[in-house]
Amino acid sequence: MKRIAIITLHAVKNYGSVLQTLATQQYFLDLGCCVTVIDFRRKWETKYGYWFYLYDKNIKSLIRNIIRIPTKLYQDRVFNRFIHSYINVSKESYCNSEELRKKPVEADVYCTGSDQVWNSGWNSGVIPEYFLSFAPQKSMKISFASSFGNSNIDEKEKKIIKTLLSNYNLITVREAQSVEMLKKELGLEAYEILDPTLQMNGDFWRSLCKEARKVEGDYVLLIQLNRNVEFDKYAKSFCNQKGIRLVRLCLRVDQVVLPGKAVVIPEVNDYIRLIRDATYVLTDSFHAVSFCLNLEKQFYVYYPNKYAERLKSILLIMELTDRELMNNDYDTNIDYKKVNKILMKKRKLAKDLMLKVLDKGI
Repeated sequence: MKRIAIITLHAVKNYGSVLQTLATQQYFLDLGCCVTVIDFRRKWETKYGYWFYLYDKNIKSLIRNIIRIPTKLYQDRVFNRFIHSYINVSKESYCNSEELRKKPVEADVYCTGSDQVWNSGWNSGVIPEYFLSFAPQKSMKISFASSFGNSNIDEKEKKIIKTLLSNYNLITVREAQSVEMLKKELGLEAYEILDPTLQMNGDFWRSLCKEARKVEGDYVLLIQLNRNVEFDKYAKSFCNQKGIRLVRLCLRVDQVVLPGKAVVIPEVNDYIRLIRDATYVLTDSFHAVSFCLNLEKQFYVYYPNKYAERLKSILLIMELTDRELMNNDYDTNIDYKKVNKILMKKRKLAKDLMLKVLDKGI
């Protein structure tokens, strides 16, 4: 049984991040591996950093941090409870490569997981640990649907990224644009595969939910990661046309004042359950779209101003570019027979790649 150590964005107080971590863990368990998720945390995700780290060192940032304390209390409880219950996290916690080398997580394979681990915009620059800088020189190194979140790499970062990725045995990414970008800009071969949440089927995700509904009756579920007044207007117009009430999944306590019935920072399992039982889902979230696809829900997408590539990519792969909320055509339904055929084909591609590298090496 191969031991695999995964480094990913598991400690983010975010539904997509913790659920893609669970999916990655389960994926490799199903392949017969012994899985450990390395408890590596960026400075703003440490126990101290979560409460006190300021992205901008000014009075406005301090006030914003104080105002968000009620939200942070909710998030800390909800997401930590899920991680402790479902994720096999390493005994040691780490903040840098030196700590990882002093007390290493021993494994046969080291894996950069999914989510935007290679997005230097989110990470305030290149974080070498997410490129497996700490892994033993001759160890097997792979990535599993990792994401840059952008369609280009900053010129200043190309050299370090190429040096680190050149040591990988297999590079798989989440967006087709990243395959082209790595080939063109760094001369590296990569493969596009589905996000881990889409590698696991609907039955797996349903098994995590209570059978009873979280919200009774028909509803349109709004999952909005990026505050946008125009998106709110579209959502209200959509609900008026359909004659169905709006339910908003609130990611912060202060969002209870926004349009729709508020469900404030629900348990992670209930996030899935809310999508499962919705009549429609409106979202700017990539992972919300992933769960809609797995659970065969009717949904529409509103593109955010930044990092919309991953949403555009998954809609293109699934041949669902008509699901843009801004099109104002709300009478067509998604053909899930067609979607499921694409999912099965893409899942097989990923499995073949992973089995090849795990069994024989590349």
